[in-house]
Amino acid sequence: MSDYPPEQDIDHFKIWKVKDQTLKTEKKVKLSDQLNEENGGLAASVKAMQWLANPVKKEVKSIKKKDKPKKDKPHKVEIKQEKVHLTGWKLHFEQTPKPPKGRWQIKNQFTEGKDGWEEWKIGEPEFLLVPAAKNDDPNKLPDQKDKTDAQKKIDHYLCYKVDEPELETDMELQDQFDKKIDQQHTEPIKRLYPKYLGVPAHKDDPAPLLHQTAHLAIYELDPPERFLTSVATIDQFLDVKNLGVSESLYLAVPSQKRPLP
Repeated sequence: MSDYPPEQDIDHFKIWKVKDQTLKTEKKVKLSDQLNEENGGLAASVKAMQWLANPVKKEVKSIKKKDKPKKDKPHKVEIKQEKVHLTGWKLHFEQTPKPPKGRWQIKNQFTEGKDGWEEWKIGEPEFLLVPAAKNDDPNKLPDQKDKTDAQKKIDHYLCYKVDEPELETDMELQDQFDKKIDQQHTEPIKRLYPKYLGVPAHKDDPAPLLHQTAHLAIYELDPPERFLTSVATIDQFLDVKNLGVSESLYLAVPSQKRPLP
């Protein structure tokens, strides 16, 4: 397993709750990734857009795991590709998927263990993250070129449920919505709760993945930031004007994954 840091390839993302939960489609997809490919992939329907993800700047000062001492871990990450976004779609599967076989370890800035690897129990898949483009003018759809560029720079991610212990953190986030509040505004985060693991996935296409080792560990934010704004988005499923978002939900962190040795 290479120790090449995945954040060299993809950004961190702050995931926001989509206010209008009626944005639906009935597109059928076949999804295959490293956790389910031996079963021929998963057949699913893309149901409802519930998330919008912006690339985010992150600055961490310290973290503390439960029953462990606080660690000063200064770490700052800038945005590399400000026009690459993700939409998050709730999935409905033709057959109820089972959690993947085997035991798995995750590694990122927040994980601890031997050489930084930490075991996570991975559950069943629930969401699909899709490359997208965004325009801050809610009445004007983004250029198709921006959507195509996003598809060339980031993979789809099949998001599996996880439920791991929380960690305390002294961290600040800033994305494009924070700058709408004020150019200097940042969102302070005190706790993170691991909720999903995003695994790079093939969607209806066996073409090679862009970054097959770059996963997304998705942490629930505490406290969330409530901010109402509207944008326009396009992805391969839906073009949407006046898309409202209401609050920050998660931080998606570039991560590595490997079978438990």
